Amino acid sequence: LNIMSDDPSLFAEMNLRKLGKQAKLSHVLDHPDARMAFVRHCQKEFSPQNAEFYTAVIELERLQKRHKPDKILLKAMKKSAEQETATRVNILKELADSIVDQYIRVDSECETNIQGTIREEILQMIEKGKYEYQMFSKARVCVYNLMGLDTFQRFIETPAFEAVLEKVGVYK
Repeated sequence: LNIMSDDPSLFAEMNLRKLGKQAKLSHVLDHPDARMAFVRHCQKEFSPQNAEFYTAVIELERLQKRHKPDKILLKAMKKSAEQETATRVNILKELADSIVDQYIRVDSECETNIQGTIREEILQMIEKGKYEYQMFSKARVCVYNLMGLDTFQRFIETPAFEAVLEKVGVYK
C-alpha cells in the first residue's frame, strides 16, 4: 500500500522535514503551506506568474489520473462511457484554454517567461483543437528550471521559509 501515491503533499512534507534548507523546489511546490509561502515571496519579487502557472499545469496533469471512468459508477449515474469522455474533454479544454489565455499568450495578464518555440507549439495545439493533459509539460519544465535557478534560491534564505520549516517540524 502506497499511502502517498495520490497525495504528493505527504511526500513533500516528509522531505521538508528531513532535508530542511536542502529541500528541493518540487518539495515546496507540492506542499500547500510551503507553496503559499513561495507564491507570497514571488509576489514580493513581482513574479508570481511562474509559481501560479506551474501549479495550474500540475493540477491539469493530475486530472488525467482522476478522470479514469469507473464502469460501476457510470452505470449508477446512468452515463455512458462516451458521455463521460465528452465531459472530461470539455473540462480539459476549458482548463487548457484558461492556462493559455492567462499565462501563454504574448501580452497575457500573467505571461510566463518560456521559450518562443515552446509557446508556439502550445498555441498551435490549441489552434488545431489538440488538447492533451501533458500539453504544457515542456513549458512547466522550463518555468520550474527558471524558478529553481533564481527565485527559489532567494526564498530558502527568507524568514518565510524558516517559518514553513518550523511548522512542518524539521528533523534535527
